[in-house]
Amino acid sequence: MSITPLSAAMQLVPLRHGDSEWSARNLFTGWLDVPLSLADVTARLLPYWCAEIVPDLLTGHCVLVVSHGNTLTALIKHLNRVGDEQSGLLEVPAGIPVSYELDRDMRPVTPGGERLGTRGRPAQ
Repeated sequence: MSITPLSAAMQLVPLRHGDSEWSARNLFTGWLDVPLSLADVTARLLPYWCAEIVPDLLTGHCVLVVSHGNTLTALIKHLNRVGDEQSGLLEVPAGIPVSYELDRDMRPVTPGGERLGTRGRPAQ
């Protein structure tokens, strides 16, 4: 997939992956189980966001984040400043990237981002 930046601003593209062959074959069985509540995921995500992703964005890179739905929900919740009571309304579709143009404070220029089509263009 080729993603063409929408502008010169910083761009973040979260993409939820679907079921993988590894999941279907149960190859993750026996791995350490970690808490998967949204609060636990957010607590693990935000330090990584600050230490790894934000510096890349500040240098002008377009960052593609591919992850589980709960992790992307935590990221989108943080970006859009969505409260806990509203987080269940966030939709993170599998396989459809959403582009977030971010300002210098790492807040979306367009709240909710923009869904991209299959060629890095806005979906119709």
